[in-house]
Amino acid sequence: MTGLPKLLEEIDSLAAIQRLQFSEKEKAERLLRRWFARHMQLYPESVTLTPKAVSLNSFNGFYRLNGEEYFFKTHVEEQGILAEYYHADLLHQAGYNIVKPLKALHEGGRQMVIYPVVRWPVIFDLVHAIEAGSAEDDGFETVIAAEKRECARLLSIYDQTMMRSPAEEHARAPIHQLFWHRLAGERFKSFYQGKVVTLPGQGTSGYVQGIPFEELLQYRWTVYNMYGTVVTGEWKRPTLGGLIERARIVLDPAREMATVIGHGDAHFGNVFLEDRKDFLYFDPAFAGRHSPLLDIVKPFFHNVFATWMYFPEKVAQDLQISVDIRGSDIYVEHNYELTMIRKAIFEAKLHDLYAPLKEMLGTKNDLSADWSEVVWLAMMCCPLLTMNLLDVKRLPPALCWLGLAQAIEMGNRSLNEG
Repeated sequence: MTGLPKLLEEIDSLAAIQRLQFSEKEKAERLLRRWFARHMQLYPESVTLTPKAVSLNSFNGFYRLNGEEYFFKTHVEEQGILAEYYHADLLHQAGYNIVKPLKALHEGGRQMVIYPVVRWPVIFDLVHAIEAGSAEDDGFETVIAAEKRECARLLSIYDQTMMRSPAEEHARAPIHQLFWHRLAGERFKSFYQGKVVTLPGQGTSGYVQGIPFEELLQYRWTVYNMYGTVVTGEWKRPTLGGLIERARIVLDPAREMATVIGHGDAHFGNVFLEDRKDFLYFDPAFAGRHSPLLDIVKPFFHNVFATWMYFPEKVAQDLQISVDIRGSDIYVEHNYELTMIRKAIFEAKLHDLYAPLKEMLGTKNDLSADWSEVVWLAMMCCPLLTMNLLDVKRLPPALCWLGLAQAIEMGNRSLNEG
């Protein structure tokens, strides 16, 4: 009987439902109907999960109740230490175009948010359609124009809501769950501590070569792209361990900062495109008052660099990557390249948000000496800690090494920019 409480906990776990949505969807939907009844006193006639590539740490879908359809979403993080606060009203008052939730539950580590059904397309899907060649003829221009328009709106909101926050207040911001708490807490340990990183290009039988993760932290990296150009390591050759230790200092939430009202996790999976021109946000799980340097990170990285996370099988088919270890040095060469739409999003983010934000902070005398480290070491956390790079059920070794190379590339930018 000792296993019964654990079994009951498992079938009542939102994390279990998140995992099952991809492999046993009907079972996951049955468990979710039971969960709705037990925890929210909702008795829907039907529950439909919509597993998506973007749902790395979440799930969403629709339920029908009394003939009406509703949309639900939850964010799942088993090692999370902060409660998730859904500050839709705060964002709305600050000037964000946001879908307001109809109902929310936050208790005992459980969180679920119910929304009205929105029929506008999610920008994540629009960008993927552009990459697949199935979008409307003006899809590319429509997305980039909307991106630039939203960058201008964000700068206006940042300007209007910016103020200094003391260390104690800033430390309470939910956004730190995405970066420092993952890095300094149980998530990093559970993903990598005591684990072995398998070298790419090996079969499933016989002796498999690998490097203990703790040893990997000490190597100095040089990364080349498909054209033989040095992406990382031409000027400074960081170790992953050194970057992580620096990030634990720089990203520590308990520091006085210039802060703004921000969504915190505004990647394209959390944004609709309304009327083909305006961003419409939802799922403000990490919204609140926090540094604008952190606010721009998740949409910057995930909308530009993270295609391999969402479509690992497709990327792995075309990926060529080699890892050469010489003494205490690692040399990585790969052919992963951004698509045209991702490059255009990068340019828009860089010129229409990142550079003007730096100038705004400088004008207000709020540009800290380590501002670049804050941005790019938080960026490093995205490939390293959004998902477990060593989880072979989700990622082959080649993509693990691509993720590690991107983490090094992001972290290295913090050393070369100031």
